[in-house]
Amino acid sequence: MKNIYVLIVMLFFGFSLFAQDKVEWLSLAEFEKAVNKGSKNSFVFIEGNIGNDDMPQERLEEMKKYLFRFMEDKDVVKYLNQNFICYKFNPEEESLKFQGTQYNRNSETSNSHEFVDFLTGGDIKDLPLIVLRDKKFNLFEYQVTTLGASKELQVLIDAEKLKCEYIIEKLGPDHNITKSNLRMIERKTEQLNLALENNMRRSIFRGRQNPNKILKTLTFFGDGFYKKTDIESFIQK
Repeated sequence: MKNIYVLIVMLFFGFSLFAQDKVEWLSLAEFEKAVNKGSKNSFVFIEGNIGNDDMPQERLEEMKKYLFRFMEDKDVVKYLNQNFICYKFNPEEESLKFQGTQYNRNSETSNSHEFVDFLTGGDIKDLPLIVLRDKKFNLFEYQVTTLGASKELQVLIDAEKLKCEYIIEKLGPDHNITKSNLRMIERKTEQLNLALENNMRRSIFRGRQNPNKILKTLTFFGDGFYKKTDIESFIQK
């Protein structure tokens, strides 16, 4: 009896390990249900054409395996299965219904589908694509960079604020020098906000990914680092 119990545990453990070898792709119905539940972020892979019509099928399969090797990477697969709900969409599908809305394929344009437009918020790039959405099924907004001029401007603002505190202490808040310094800080802050606004992006990425980079990208959003830093600084760590 004890041996049977041990065997069952080993089989279950082995099955769990095997299950982690593949991304747990959901059907559309399962995906919609999971999205409505709102317990996890979403990972959507939008398929697209690779290669050309003249390429031998064997060569085409080799290319796909290399370009999308991140889907076989054990660390990427494990992180995805634990932190995201995953859905793979083929734009060749004629029509589908999601959250009460019908989405149809545009037969006049290659790789064009209303559902692609919905998933990307209208920011359609060349397919294939990876789209990441938060627990409320909104696209993430993240900062591209704080390096260069933006970073220098932030340092200047911080220094001016310290200087202003000293001026206020010595001359008071109503002194002309104090007011002039505060106006300068206000102007510089507006410049910084404008620079940061222009550096904001939405979470849509090309589908061909290096396993290490996409794992960093997934962690950037999945663990909430996008709220604190820009993506380049995070990935380069």
